Amino acid sequence: MIAFAPVRLEEPIGSVAVVVPYADVTRLVWGSFQNSAILILVMACTLLAGTYVGHKINQERVRAAEKVRWGEEIMRSQNRLQALFDGAPDAITIVDRNYRVLMVNKTALTWYKRGLEDFAGKRCHQEFQGRADLCVNCPAEESFRTGLPAFRERASLVPGE
Repeated sequence: MIAFAPVRLEEPIGSVAVVVPYADVTRLVWGSFQNSAILILVMACTLLAGTYVGHKINQERVRAAEKVRWGEEIMRSQNRLQALFDGAPDAITIVDRNYRVLMVNKTALTWYKRGLEDFAGKRCHQEFQGRADLCVNCPAEESFRTGLPAFRERASLVPGE
């Protein structure tokens, strides 16, 4: 490859020619192209990585918002169920399979003139009937055993009756 450039040495204008092997020029151009390609590749990877991270952050934000929404819905449902439970005119007690009181509605608390903390975690037959053992013909025991509702004609609110 030959390149010419004008040169002025005092008065006459001359020309200088520079000769470079073609392979040297193409190697320099190819190196510049490679550097440009690497720079474009790095920029594209950075853009893709940023897009991916932004997408993941947005997914997490959407999931968090959905969890908050479901949490609020659960709280509304729980409040409605609690209002129904406490608003029932009958005394309602929820016991576990060990006959420990889990919940008592407001009607039962009013009838017994006691607070939930007086019942919670204690055995139903001790708190409601003053008994050390299960009540004779216990409806809770029958319900646990059969998996069906159990009913009794009369339930005593006062121990011994």
